Amino acid sequence: AGYGYTVAGLALADAADSVLGALTYTYGAITGVGTVSITISGAAATDNYTITYKTGTLTVTPYTLRAEDVQWYDKAGGTLLGGGGKFEYTYIPGTMQQPYAEARALINGERVTLIVSGGKINAGYGYEAEIVGISGVSASNYALPVTGIKVVFDILPSPLAGKIVWSSEPI
Repeated sequence: AGYGYTVAGLALADAADSVLGALTYTYGAITGVGTVSITISGAAATDNYTITYKTGTLTVTPYTLRAEDVQWYDKAGGTLLGGGGKFEYTYIPGTMQQPYAEARALINGERVTLIVSGGKINAGYGYEAEIVGISGVSASNYALPVTGIKVVFDILPSPLAGKIVWSSEPI
């Protein structure tokens, strides 16, 4: 199932299935992105037909990650992004705040590291972190989408004394 072939030159009353019979497909192990040769065998020549098999090629392309394939955390080993869809950090002088991303449900249990950019040090609203790369042994089996996979985060000012109310409304 799922294999395709083309038959040309049969007489009108002859069907490909009756002339060819069961076909056998042989190919090497598919271990990742690349090409694999496929050979076909089966029916031998008949009185009415000469059967010629041509080698085919299976091309495996990288799987493009989708937003659904990524889980965002506030840091490595940290808290999973909740339903609000945005992280809030508290400003700590000199500390880089940056969300962390993990790919989930990868093919054959593979593991890759997602490289995230966009970390910030200063308090602010509406920062974006984006996955900009993939590394690891299986990285070549995966690709990033053209539009990018991003998450928004805020770094709230820490109160010096009293209470600070942070709002996204313009002043």
